[in-house]
Amino acid sequence: MGALTGTGRLIRLALRRDRVKLPMWILAIIAFMAIEVPAINEVYGKTEEARMAYATTTASSLVSRLFGGPIGGPELGEILNNETFAFMAVLVAFMSTLLIVRHTRQNEETGRSEIIASAVVGRNAALTAALIVALGANVVAATLLALTMIGFGLPAEGSIATATAYGAIGICFAGIAAITAQVADSARSANGLAAAAVGIFFLLRAVGDALGKINPDGMSVTSSWPSWLSPIGWGQQIHGFVQANWAIFGLFGAFIMLATATAYYLNAKRDVGLGMLPARKGPAYAARSLLSTWGLARRLQRGTLIGWSIVFIVMGLTTGLISKEFASFFDSSPELRQYLEAIGGGEHIHDVLFSAMTALMGITAGAYVIHGLQRMRSEESNGHLEPVLGTSVNRKLWVLSHFVYVATGAVIVMVLFGISTGVAYLLVEESASLGDIWRLTIASLAYVPALLVIGGAAALTFGLLPRATVALSWLVFVFCLFVSQFGELLKIPQVIVNISPFTHIPPMPSEPFALLPAAVLTVAGLLLLAAALLSFRRRDLTTA
Repeated sequence: MGALTGTGRLIRLALRRDRVKLPMWILAIIAFMAIEVPAINEVYGKTEEARMAYATTTASSLVSRLFGGPIGGPELGEILNNETFAFMAVLVAFMSTLLIVRHTRQNEETGRSEIIASAVVGRNAALTAALIVALGANVVAATLLALTMIGFGLPAEGSIATATAYGAIGICFAGIAAITAQVADSARSANGLAAAAVGIFFLLRAVGDALGKINPDGMSVTSSWPSWLSPIGWGQQIHGFVQANWAIFGLFGAFIMLATATAYYLNAKRDVGLGMLPARKGPAYAARSLLSTWGLARRLQRGTLIGWSIVFIVMGLTTGLISKEFASFFDSSPELRQYLEAIGGGEHIHDVLFSAMTALMGITAGAYVIHGLQRMRSEESNGHLEPVLGTSVNRKLWVLSHFVYVATGAVIVMVLFGISTGVAYLLVEESASLGDIWRLTIASLAYVPALLVIGGAAALTFGLLPRATVALSWLVFVFCLFVSQFGELLKIPQVIVNISPFTHIPPMPSEPFALLPAAVLTVAGLLLLAAALLSFRRRDLTTA
């Protein structure tokens, strides 16, 4: 029996399991592109002057480079990439990482791999099948993306190069997930490590683009070296609609080969069901706090909070450190400064950056809230919850304990972001004072009421539809992120935009705090929590 024996059957099994989930991922990606292309063409495709003005403004905007990437020129395709590439790359990356972990580490954790291994199946068959399915999914997605862009009138070479970059990014992160699946001791940890990799590579790309140099034409940017450390950055450097740097795909090929080779090497060295990183030995005697529902929830949520706290501290320090360079761009351009002050810059031009980053991190904290609350579903599905509730533990108290600790964690990560931003700002800006740390911390806390709504919605899906809670919870997050980033560009009706709780938070510190929206959102979050407690109390446990 060879190491790849049974790979074909496992591919068919994976496709059978993902017959709904995987097509939904691909269709969502294609639908997003199909919406974006005509919307951008409507706004910028009519006149060359509009495209040149966009390119000039975007190239000189540190915030645009931070979020959108380095624009390559005034071509319509480059404008499309600047508006959508980073967001689409993250979507493709998560599609690939979740797919790999689901068909490798999750199978081991649930016991499926042990049953499969009892048949005629090679050692590397499961990993190979998962990688082939991920490869196929990214090829299909890239092909459909290229056809979509060409169908809307964009140049064929640029469309193919851009779509191929998306597929290459997805395959790169599939390789990363294949490694984390070998290293981590659980599917949850493997997904967490893969998500951290996505975040790190996105941050490297963002920093490299933010520190890039404006080219002499004033309408394009040359990224700094950190962008070249990220697969997402490589994809943006291709600039398919300007010069199509096909040679960059060599970097993708080398990275994919290295990642997959590492995954196969680790797979051969470890036991099924165990990760390369051994589980840390605990104390001989459990702490007395674990005897309570609150103590158990705190212990289960601790690792998630620590990981996300590091992310928010790093993002806060980055925001504060680049604030001085941000201001210098607009000191040299009275027109841009006047425009930014008109949209909310106020007396402090730095507040434009701080407001934008605080809003982004507020939505990002929504991902932490959902991630933390998913632990409840994980405890139920792996069978840990049943013996816990077999004792005198109250069902509603168990859910409430997790919600409270996650909500407290949301406050902590936002405070850490505000403080780290203020400290870094104090170090680089002579006019900054200790009061700015307090001011930025309060601005970060303004998003907590919206996070309560996100948490309440996630808890309610757990109470009503446990099997669908993961998909529905993340769908809520993606919706909020989508309308915040593209609602204005796509001219989404305001009634739909208003569904997102983040829409009702004023962009602090550029604007003052609004008490009424915060109070309404807080009440809404608590009502959703109450409904979640009631629904969970009335339903049966489901482990499938």
